[in-house]
Amino acid sequence: MDNQVVRTRRELSSDEKVTVIQHLHPFLRKDKLQRGAYKHVAEQLNLDPRTVGYIWRTFRDRGTTATKKRGKVGPKRAYTAEYVQQLVQAVPVDQRSTFRDLAAATGLSLRAMKSRKLLMFDQNAETVLTV
Repeated sequence: MDNQVVRTRRELSSDEKVTVIQHLHPFLRKDKLQRGAYKHVAEQLNLDPRTVGYIWRTFRDRGTTATKKRGKVGPKRAYTAEYVQQLVQAVPVDQRSTFRDLAAATGLSLRAMKSRKLLMFDQNAETVLTV
């Protein structure tokens, strides 16, 4: 039991997930895991069998152990009003017909374009779009 996974965080790292996958590979027969494989590996690595099963299923379906959370967690990006105004002014007038067109041209999200930072005190979108 010298190769137990030591948990220091809420989720397992990619390396720890690879360890689980490597422990499961000897149990493969005709592209299927043998009965009791999750339980056996879970006991070896001091994990819950459901965790082992989840790691195996996501690896089998996606082909990777990387998390899908990267880039989707943490604080949302905040844009200053000046930065947004600069981006809007850099876009040619013929591409500023709608907020959707403006968002596509600047690379900002539609939400950032409609935020109070862009409209500050002006509720009329046309004046902002023609600045």
